[in-house]
Amino acid sequence: MGRKPAERRALARTFVAKAVYNFPHTRASLEALRGSPMFRRICGFTSLSEVPSESTFSRALAAFAQQGLGEMVHQALVDYLYDVMDAAYDAGLIYQMSRTLGHVPIIDKNSRGHEVIPLAPHEAARYRERTVVERGYSRLKENFGADNLMVRGAQKVLLHLMFGVIALFADQLLKLIA
Repeated sequence: MGRKPAERRALARTFVAKAVYNFPHTRASLEALRGSPMFRRICGFTSLSEVPSESTFSRALAAFAQQGLGEMVHQALVDYLYDVMDAAYDAGLIYQMSRTLGHVPIIDKNSRGHEVIPLAPHEAARYRERTVVERGYSRLKENFGADNLMVRGAQKVLLHLMFGVIALFADQLLKLIA
């Protein structure tokens, strides 16, 4: 039932490529598919006649979202144990919620006019990793489409963000081997 697996893969690859090239909307992806045989091939379409319509992309995105693809990618990426936050989140309820979830809260202390007890060395080391994550969020917004989402619905937004995360991951892998 539904689309052939090869076409579903090509549609998904095109959504990832949309994030890689930071195309603001699906129409830009379609223009690239129609105008570049290389881009078309990378996405998985062997000929111009195989490139589906914009409405087909829209239905595919809705189907991917309905199947929970965004949640699956998100879950694979965020199986974590620590909640790392800056001093703005230094509040008892936040510590309590983090522990209730089975996480370890590592939150920079807000002095609130008093002397601050520094983080333990192992917590400080983890806290420093937070800047790497923040740079990743910044790149996701600036280079991989997270700042110009033009879809409705939480599932579709999450799916587009996860395509961007996949693109960011691929970009980082390419930098490692270059």
